[in-house]
Amino acid sequence: MDAPIGEGYADPYAKVHWSTDGAAVLLPDTFLPLDAPDAREKQERMDRPCITAVQIKSGTASCVTRLKSDEEVRKSFAASGPGSLKDARFEPSNNKRVVITYAYRHAPNIATVQYQQQSDGSWTSKTARGFPQPSTAPIEIRVQQGLNEPPVLSAVERSRARQSVFWDPNPQLQNINLGAAAVFRWSDASGGPLVGGLVKPPDYSSGRRYPLVIQTHGFPEWRFLTSGAFTSASAARELAASGIVVLQTPDCAGMVTPGEAACNVAAYESAVKQLVADGLVDSERVGIVGFSRTCYYVMAALTGGGLRFAAATINDGVNFGYFQYLVAADLSGDALAKEAEAMIGTAPFGNGLQKWLKLSPEFNMDRVTTPLRIEAVGPFSVLFMWEPYAALSYLKKPVDLIVLQDGTHPLTNPAQRLISQAGNVDWFRFWLQGYEDPDQAKTEQYRRWEQLCDLQVSQNPNQPAFCVRTKAH
Repeated sequence: MDAPIGEGYADPYAKVHWSTDGAAVLLPDTFLPLDAPDAREKQERMDRPCITAVQIKSGTASCVTRLKSDEEVRKSFAASGPGSLKDARFEPSNNKRVVITYAYRHAPNIATVQYQQQSDGSWTSKTARGFPQPSTAPIEIRVQQGLNEPPVLSAVERSRARQSVFWDPNPQLQNINLGAAAVFRWSDASGGPLVGGLVKPPDYSSGRRYPLVIQTHGFPEWRFLTSGAFTSASAARELAASGIVVLQTPDCAGMVTPGEAACNVAAYESAVKQLVADGLVDSERVGIVGFSRTCYYVMAALTGGGLRFAAATINDGVNFGYFQYLVAADLSGDALAKEAEAMIGTAPFGNGLQKWLKLSPEFNMDRVTTPLRIEAVGPFSVLFMWEPYAALSYLKKPVDLIVLQDGTHPLTNPAQRLISQAGNVDWFRFWLQGYEDPDQAKTEQYRRWEQLCDLQVSQNPNQPAFCVRTKAH
């Protein structure tokens, strides 16, 4: 294309799509070259990227539609309005027609728009204003759910404004006390508003201070809150059922700058400060979970934040360490390495290494005073997650490495989810409550953790410890 991609305009998982006959390819997020026929078109090409259709034989590229940035989407639409691009593809056997899918913000809906290429090469949408008109069908089928309402399939009869549930896939949940989840609002250090989800134990008692586990990587407030925003390592309702308050936090808007981690760490710290002030949480018994990108935020919090965590977990994600930078060579066109350079501010060579020594968590593992559980998914993930494990192991600090077989990101295999989620319930209960499951199958696990507890106490004699010291079995 001789033009850059438009990072920040489309879902990062939106894929390039080939036409059925292989004669055309659809690029979901790219700028067009500046060889425009007039100044106005050239300026438009500079301003924003397109969903671009490329004819392979001729090499011609045409803009199906220009994209809005996430910030523009937030300003342009109401809370339930269409959001950013999720997917774009040719219709089967027709490379002159494109179907584009948008996600709604804060709602489980999507909007699809069809575009048809005209004889002059331009594209026009087949729906007014570029978005679908409300359906006129007498009955609408929809998934109904809420923070405390498990999803059910409902039929809405428009003429009578009547709604009925015709399939509940999880009727057993009606007989289980899941505890209460609620929207929790607080402010960051600068006074900016933040919104997360707070899950309290089923037997919550006002005035009692509870342990807290912070789960990261987003808060979809319209969705039934079960494990968390993702399935890997998060277990919100299970932790709450064990007497632990859980806060599901949003992420700061993607900056890809050295300030991204600091923004998220500040949000965690301000949330804990508010919950402690409200009398809900014991500030000495706070844990945190990182997955994928938020592994970096968690590591930044453990090595440079102002809050001491009593336990932490990271699962299959980036930490922007030196070894991970090297392991990612040639991966997806060095995409991760380039992102690491943007997050730290430079490459880790020559004078740039000084910045890495300061900002990369893996160069500051000596500052960690928190027991860390590391979960890797498959052999490559072991390499990817190796640096923090190796560093803490050399430093004789409490660290546990759990290796799962090859799986998905996030985890979908039920057995792997059980290992990750149930394992983290055990992990946080051990460090925050001093509790060990009496299940004999877990004896070896607790024997290992008790030794880690001894390390924690010996290295941090002035810190309160709630874990179980080594005992006879």
